[in-house]
Amino acid sequence: MIIKELTLENFCCYYGNNTFAFDSGLNMVLGHNGDGKTTVITALKWIFDPLFAVKQEDLVSAKKFVDTISGDSFN
Repeated sequence: MIIKELTLENFCCYYGNNTFAFDSGLNMVLGHNGDGKTTVITALKWIFDPLFAVKQEDLVSAKKFVDTISGDSFN
């Protein structure tokens, strides 16, 4: 399987829509500590590993969670 693009919406530390485009060949994820490099890998693991156990509240951006009014729903 070839992954060409990954879009994260309010996922973990990513607020709003964030799209990562991958080129053919080797791709590297670079960034400072806390920038969300592991989050990209976590998203891929969550998509492809049906046994990956994680709580839904751990997957939602903390900023989006705070911005959501009690009783509202979001993706």
